Amino acid sequence: YGCICPEIKSLTFYDNIRIRDDAMPSLPNLETITFINNDDGDHQVGIGTNAFKGCQKLTSVSFPEQTKMIKLREGVFNDCTSLSTFSTPVKDISLYYYKCFYNCPNLTTMAIGTTIDLDGGYYREHISPFDENNNITELIITKEFDDYDFLYMIVWNELYIPKLKKFTVIENDNGYYSDERGILYKNNLLHRVPPAYSGTFSILETDHDMYPDACNYCNNITKIYIADPDVSETTIYGKHSTEHWLSKDTYSLLPIFRRNVPEIGLTDDSKYLSLKDGILYNKGQTHIVWNMNEIPDTYTIPDGVTQLNCYAYRGTHYNLRSLTIPASMTNILDYNFNECPNLELIKVGNPIPPSVGYALSESEYTATVVVPAGSEEAYRQHKFWGNYKIVGEESGVTDTESNQIKITVVNGRIVIENSDIDNLKIFDTTGQCLYTGDINSTPALEHGLYIIQIDTGYIQKIAVN
Repeated sequence: YGCICPEIKSLTFYDNIRIRDDAMPSLPNLETITFINNDDGDHQVGIGTNAFKGCQKLTSVSFPEQTKMIKLREGVFNDCTSLSTFSTPVKDISLYYYKCFYNCPNLTTMAIGTTIDLDGGYYREHISPFDENNNITELIITKEFDDYDFLYMIVWNELYIPKLKKFTVIENDNGYYSDERGILYKNNLLHRVPPAYSGTFSILETDHDMYPDACNYCNNITKIYIADPDVSETTIYGKHSTEHWLSKDTYSLLPIFRRNVPEIGLTDDSKYLSLKDGILYNKGQTHIVWNMNEIPDTYTIPDGVTQLNCYAYRGTHYNLRSLTIPASMTNILDYNFNECPNLELIKVGNPIPPSVGYALSESEYTATVVVPAGSEEAYRQHKFWGNYKIVGEESGVTDTESNQIKITVVNGRIVIENSDIDNLKIFDTTGQCLYTGDINSTPALEHGLYIIQIDTGYIQKIAVN
């Protein structure tokens, strides 16, 4: 024990060995631990709970080539703050319980083998051998490694290896896994991008299929470059590219696009996609695949677009107050403008109500929807659009041009920025006159669309938000 052998600097263990719980904690001068195998057979090591906890000068732990099994129980190397090398060729490491390497800030590389024998009695959040402040940048695994629990906790959870930059796979011809560019592949599917992967992510021919959530927590990717000309909108969204409610088990490139990456690049010979004004389209520019632009308070979807693919306008658009949907639109798939807390006016140009999935803040229904004259009833009867207040654009009522008159709304009241104007009339969209009189005495109006006529003959439609 540390209190008995405070001067020990190096420990060497021979052949198969089991080190019991609390064997040598807090040895103040211990620097290296070496395991040696003098037998021709397989070498196995078991280390008990808190066996070397608190050995703050320990820098290196190494195992021989013949080692076939290492079992580490809870807290084995906790608080070994100088530990930087845990060197093992072994392809079979069992990490029991959790906290094997808590508070080991100098440990940057970890090798994990084929079997992670986790205690099934513990909840997942108790399993990780690393604390959330670890500095692991490289994870080494064997190709045949296949343990869902371990990948779920160690690889899929940002809290445990947030600085991971690279996967390295030990070659094994009979295995599941491979690595390329530091990215983990499983059975030729892109399985996991390291959370700290940064810069440009190039989509290659091998990346047509991707596991769900493969890019979770990859917040340092600044650009997606589609280097493969065969990538299409179906490649990105999987078989559900033209359906609502994407299946969670759909293998596609969608996870990488969902990272809110600010820039997308496209090879010049792309067969199925095109880029224009910061928007990724299908080749015919009738489907919007991805929008990279900031959404202002008033936004118009480009003319000619018939479909918004899932997540094309993902995220929360706090600034958006007025949205115009072109007459060409027929289909709005899930997660488009889904979180727009300040959206107050939607103008739809198609007299036939477009199909809408889980989109347009459907849980709120607070916006006023303006539709072509004569189509009001069709929208009111629609299972989605019917939840909103529907008003029709009056035929024959058009804005009159003027370079001198500016009409605005302040706190629900009409304000005309021209001192020569004395009187106005306010109509609703059915033509009913709501007010006539002095411009300084206009009433506060409810949310909706109104028609303003002033005594010079000027007419303007205006939305009160």
